[in-house]
Amino acid sequence: MTSLAEVVPHSWIYLEVKDAKGEPQMWAMEATGRTGLQKVGITPDYVKPGDQVKARCHHLRDGSNGCLLGFLKAKDGSVKDWDGNNAPARLISKTDSACRDKKQSWKRQKHGTVG
Repeated sequence: MTSLAEVVPHSWIYLEVKDAKGEPQMWAMEATGRTGLQKVGITPDYVKPGDQVKARCHHLRDGSNGCLLGFLKAKDGSVKDWDGNNAPARLISKTDSACRDKKQSWKRQKHGTVG
């Protein structure tokens, strides 16, 4: 994670993601606004620059490096819903277990998962 901007109406988290060749790519992920993030316990200290995180998101249709962020798994292992729907984290448990043993901290997955 490189930075987090908790703003209104939408927050943004910026990540350095390695592509298939191992080259770093900057990704911008759009989340709900600051108030929505605070309601689910996301504070400015929840993720910090340098943290390795995993995300599940809806990729942009044009294929550029960005997405609408759904869930993010933080360094402490907690999973939170960043799109404002307050969905339970258990909905991504299968995705998490599939990604857990990846050597790379980030890899684009075919089902809309980055991590």
